[in-house]
Formats: sequence, C-alpha cells, structure tokens
Amino acid sequence: MLKLSQSCLLLLSVLLVGCGTQGTRSGGGFTSISPEEAPFDYKGDDYAKHLGAYEAQFKRPNQWLTGSDGQYYFAFFDASGQSTGLTTNQLTQASQVVKSSLLARPYAVATFFIPSGDQQLIRRLLKQQKGLLTPAYKLTAEREIIPDIDRTTRLFHEYRNNYGLRLVSLKNTLKYHVRFVASVESQCPTRASEGITSCVMQSWMLSNSLSNIFNTDNPYNVALLNRLLNQEWPKLGYILLNDQPLVESPAVVNMKFANSSRSMKQATPAKRVQEIKPYLNRSRWDIVLVKNADQTRRELADKMTEASAYCEVKLLPLEALDQYNLATAPSIGVREKAKAYTDRIAQQFCGKVIQQLAR
Repeated sequence: MLKLSQSCLLLLSVLLVGCGTQGTRSGGGFTSISPEEAPFDYKGDDYAKHLGAYEAQFKRPNQWLTGSDGQYYFAFFDASGQSTGLTTNQLTQASQVVKSSLLARPYAVATFFIPSGDQQLIRRLLKQQKGLLTPAYKLTAEREIIPDIDRTTRLFHEYRNNYGLRLVSLKNTLKYHVRFVASVESQCPTRASEGITSCVMQSWMLSNSLSNIFNTDNPYNVALLNRLLNQEWPKLGYILLNDQPLVESPAVVNMKFANSSRSMKQATPAKRVQEIKPYLNRSRWDIVLVKNADQTRRELADKMTEASAYCEVKLLPLEALDQYNLATAPSIGVREKAKAYTDRIAQQFCGKVIQQLAR
C-alpha cells in the first residue's frame, strides 16, 4: 500500500445512500470506502483550483449556456445525491474541506452539450426519427467488458416509455453489439492487438509493411458498422451510444460477446485493469448522427463521437485525481462504485434533458 502523506490525504469515504436526487429513483448508493481501498495522496490546492474552473457553471445550473463551441446545460449533485446549485461560499467551503484533510462532500457535475448549430437538428431527430440504443457495459470478475443486460433494459424502457423516444427494439441492440465486437477484432488496433487471434493471423499472412495498412488509431472498424447500418436500419436517424469513454478507447479489445463466450484478447485481470482504468471515469452517452450524404447510404464518421452531442455525469474528485495524480488514483473497484452512482444520476438527468429537447 502506498504511504499516505498527512498533509495531502484524501479519503473518498462518503456514504451515498437513499439517492433522493430530483428525478432519480431512490435506492442503493455509493457505498463507503475504507482507507485501505482509497490510498490517495493528493494535493488539495490543485483540486481547489479545479473546482474554481466550474465556478461560473455552479452559479447558473439548470439552464442553457452558450460557449464558443456550442450550448451547455449543467446540473450539480451533492454527496447525498441531491440536486444543488452552489454559491461562492459553498464552493469555497468545498475547497477548504479538501485542504483540511477529508473530502466528505464530493460533488458530481452533469453536463449536456450540443455542438454549435445542431440544436434544431437534434430536436428534429429525437422527435421524428428512430434511434438505436447501444449496450451499457460492465466488467466481469476477470475484468473483461460485457453488456450489462439489466441496465441496458432499464435504459431502453425509460427512454422509450417515459421520454418518448422512438427506439428500435432491444434485439437490434444485440445485433449492434455483436457487430461492434467483430469490428474491434477485425481492426487489430496498433497499440492493443497483442493476444488477439485474428491479429496474429494477419501478421503471419502479410508482411509488416502491408499489415500496418490495417492498423489505425481507431479501435473499431467503422466500415463493418456502416454495412450493418444499411442492411438492418436504412431509416435510422441517430444512435444513443453508451459508455463512450470506454468504447472509443484502446481498452475495448477487452470486450467480448457475452459472459459465457471466449475472450477476444488473452490477458491477465491485472493487465486488463491497467488498460481499462483510465477510461472508467464517468458516465457518458452520445447522440451520434447517422449521415445520409447521397440519399442511398447511411454513414457513421470514422470516430463516431468526434462532433456529437453528449450527456455526461462525473464525480469531480475522481476527475481531479485522474488529472493531477493518476498514479495514486482510485482502484478499479472504487471506480465501479463511483460509476454506478453517476450512472443513476445520468439515467434521469440525460433523459429529462432529452425529453425537453424532443417536445
């Protein structure tokens, strides 16, 4: 275990129970974390500065703000899961808590972003066209990435029944997942192909120079996804992409079709944790637009979320730890607990804003 500095100790030991967030369901929370689980050595002054970057948004929650690149809608949640708007005094107090020793009141920030000029288009798509919900994901005991069937099903019914979205069936969500895993395997990402059977075969069949043609920074093969798009969903207008930080990262090679299926990549759980941990840092959904340039084919951009609208919820202490002290940032288990908490806020916050846009 890391030795803790008395002057820089940060223990994320908050008990988030009975989530009473406005618009969220009551239920399980972010269970308390012992010092053994959270050996954080962190400079409180840095975190205070990071909090300061949110000051303008803290003062104006629950309204659309215009930035240089688009429109933002913010909401903030305190340690108990209650929606909050912070005054300057409260923000100062939050900083002082960090400086003293214990962060007893971490804040979560929820953001909905729409790129400049896209708001009317997003409104029209959500009102008039069909969408596809991609799976939400979770980790197995071996730290592989698999679909979270329960959470995906809850999201599907919430968005279709409560928020009025015209989503294609969950059977199509499964089709997308199967094709997505195949697209990752076929891509053989440069930085993460070790241990993927098809990538080993590719390097055996082709010279290194030719093999490099197939390697890009994109961890999935968008051509396979576009083929499925045109075969199965010729009238699809958008995709609600779950867990974007993970599925557009090199760590996606740790994904597999289902818990009972064979792993795409052979690796130890510890190795997978190192690959996955940097991307298990927030809850985020993207509204990916399906382009139709020539009226005959539907196309996704090579990086699906490069210019997408998105909704995300992140725990500010976790964000600050990752930014300033990644070496002593929370373990994968702590991240799973934090993400379960932000997922619950995101399900309702994102849905409410989408409902507002689709009216």
